[in-house]
Amino acid sequence: MQGTVQIPWKNVFSKQVEFFYSVDNPAFSVKASESLAAKKTTNVAVTYKEDPSKPRTAKLMISCPGEAPSPWVFYLQA
Repeated sequence: MQGTVQIPWKNVFSKQVEFFYSVDNPAFSVKASESLAAKKTTNVAVTYKEDPSKPRTAKLMISCPGEAPSPWVFYLQA
């Protein structure tokens, strides 16, 4: 099994900021970062490529250093 899903994401801040994306399982991939204008929405593409030696679950973490003390966490399942 493999594929890509689009996860909607909005910059909730009143200024342009850079968001950093990461996943904790190498079977999943996501772009490294993106700068978003204030209150704008984007889609974060997460891709899964099956690897029998890896679990089919992962965490997507979205962080914004300097603006948010903790990352937003999304639990993923292929």
